[in-house]
Amino acid sequence: MKKLTYGAFAALAVLASCNNGASKNGDDETLPKVELMSYQYDAIAEVVEGDTLPQPGSKYVRVSGEGVMPTRIGNRDLSQLRDSLEQLGAISFVTTDKVEPRLDPTMVISSLSSDDVNACGSAYNSLTVSLVSPRLLVWKDYCANYVCGAAHGSYRTAFVNYRVSDGKILSVSDLMRPGYEEKLSNLIRKQLKDDKVDLLVPLDEVPIPDVFEITSNGIRFVYQIYEIAPYSSGEVSVNFDAYELEDVLAPGMISFICGLPE
Repeated sequence: MKKLTYGAFAALAVLASCNNGASKNGDDETLPKVELMSYQYDAIAEVVEGDTLPQPGSKYVRVSGEGVMPTRIGNRDLSQLRDSLEQLGAISFVTTDKVEPRLDPTMVISSLSSDDVNACGSAYNSLTVSLVSPRLLVWKDYCANYVCGAAHGSYRTAFVNYRVSDGKILSVSDLMRPGYEEKLSNLIRKQLKDDKVDLLVPLDEVPIPDVFEITSNGIRFVYQIYEIAPYSSGEVSVNFDAYELEDVLAPGMISFICGLPE
């Protein structure tokens, strides 16, 4: 392939505690070492099925992206985590250090480069680590695409919240007390009302979003474009400090999120 940047280079991120890895009990137990590798790609995809517009570059899409993947978290099996991140980042590793973008079935990678053709469409993906702590690794995925001839582009943000202690990808229910749904829904709806968000659905029908990010001091819930609000509103975020969710968070979860002693 001509001038395609399909490759990766290694970067290390080591989790260390304030006590140089020593546990509170004074033994020599250490936190797991985390090793990350970064990747990047830039290619021209050709539309081989379906109609295209009769304008220059309409049958081509520039597909580019970059990201960070884990190669080691202690001695943990990373297959499930890496599968989730590869799906989120829309990539596949063809070797241990080479990636290719996952394309729509109507497209194939061409031998052309961005110097050879002015592609009308575009697709971009960025997979980054938004939080690194001894307890949590949080990946943030942002993708944006533009279909040739469309009035505007589209985009979305998603997250993977990974608990270091047991290697679990966390869901909202993992963080909450049983029966949390009504109380959390009310908290979210109150904030949407206070923020005067222009909603497409009645306030009392707004669901708890599937997309959320654990931050250094709380939780950010994200509604994707068109999910509850018009495109002009963009993605709608609802942010809570952990203490604001005390009535719905499971016991010990505030300490877990904020890194406080039990």
